[in-house]
Amino acid sequence: KRELERLYVCQNCSSQDGALSLKDMHEVQEEVDFLFCPSCLEVVQEEEARIFSHKCTKCFVCPLCETLLQTSTVSSSSGASDRS
Repeated sequence: KRELERLYVCQNCSSQDGALSLKDMHEVQEEVDFLFCPSCLEVVQEEEARIFSHKCTKCFVCPLCETLLQTSTVSSSSGASDRS
């Protein structure tokens, strides 16, 4: 017996008459298309994700409390800070 929530639609295996082919979760292979930074949801390249523990290079986490840190730049001429 196949459970509806465990079925996937395979458009490649669908017939010529337009009927969709249903596959059980054990008949399909999962493939990761994109990796995302869990903090800002920016797309991260696979190699970069491996190097930076699946985070982008713009996100920093406090080593003590694991809070996401915001970065800002300070202009040396005016002394004011701009948030980025």
